[in-house]
Amino acid sequence: MKQKYEAADRSYKKVDEEKKTTDAIVKNIAEGLVVVNQKGEVLLMNPSAEKILGVQKEAKLGRPILDDMRDELMISLSHESKDQGERVIEFKSKDENVKRILRASSAVIQNENGRTVGMVNILTDVTKQRELDDIKNKFISNLTHELRTPVVAMQKAMTILLGQSGPSAGSLNETQTNFLNIVSRNLTHLGRLVEDLLDVAKIDSGKMRIKIAPSRLDKIINDTCYALDTWAKSKDIKIIKNLDRNFPEIPLDPGKITQVLNNLIGNAIKFTPQNGKITVTSAWHPDGTKVVVSVSDTGTGIAPENIPKLFQRFEQFGDQQGISGTGLGLSIAKEIVERHGGEIMVQSELKKGSMFTFTLPLKQTRNIN
Repeated sequence: MKQKYEAADRSYKKVDEEKKTTDAIVKNIAEGLVVVNQKGEVLLMNPSAEKILGVQKEAKLGRPILDDMRDELMISLSHESKDQGERVIEFKSKDENVKRILRASSAVIQNENGRTVGMVNILTDVTKQRELDDIKNKFISNLTHELRTPVVAMQKAMTILLGQSGPSAGSLNETQTNFLNIVSRNLTHLGRLVEDLLDVAKIDSGKMRIKIAPSRLDKIINDTCYALDTWAKSKDIKIIKNLDRNFPEIPLDPGKITQVLNNLIGNAIKFTPQNGKITVTSAWHPDGTKVVVSVSDTGTGIAPENIPKLFQRFEQFGDQQGISGTGLGLSIAKEIVERHGGEIMVQSELKKGSMFTFTLPLKQTRNIN
């Protein structure tokens, strides 16, 4: 009997110690933690949640979380969401009378029979982070706009000097023409960098707009290849096109898809050595609901460990060859393709070449913007 009592006492102390540890963890985590049952009644709330929501735990425990709660938070915290995961909630703080921004994550609590019995909500106050992001985005946007104006002016002046548009500015000898061509190419490169930064600022601020219109994909590909052909020929690189010309007009943004192709084909030219080959292909997807565009090259390829990071911002893997850029082009291309409802992927083998492939749906069934 004594042994059973001692065993029960040890078990009780162990459980009590574990409960104290759990309570200490819940109490001291920086994020707000709110647990509600199936009726929406509060079962648990930590001090961080009290501070974030501007409520007292004692006044909320056992009561519906809807009581005395602002509408924006009611829906988020008391009902199961079909789109579970992270979401952002903006609301006016009752105490501070200022707008606050929360990042909310939720998960369903199920019993052993798989029945939903409640929800766990994690709240993080990201107001300061959002304010800093807004300042950064405005700075980048303003800076790129200021940079774009002189770059465009210089590009226009270069076309006149080289006799490519407008009245002639006078004859040039071969040496002068070569130097001006170098300046022109570098201005074009600088212009692309400025546009990349501007696009990132638009993406982060939610201001990038996709303007869908029925378009001929083969024409867009042909025009892009033509524009980049001079650059390719300067490295004795051949651009081969295998295009299916039986596609109907596809709903897409011609300017944005041109930007994706410019990036993929431009990268292929950059990373393909002299006398290489680039192949641009368009074909039907096996399921018949989308088209597939691929750009393959005989270039340097990408190391397997770098492929998962390829579409992340500011990632570059060409430094060892003296090839540089912002590291933004592929991340922007991914955003554009996904906004069209498509996917982008890559296959590559080091020292043998790469193939970038993206898909575009034949019909748009989603809200692009």
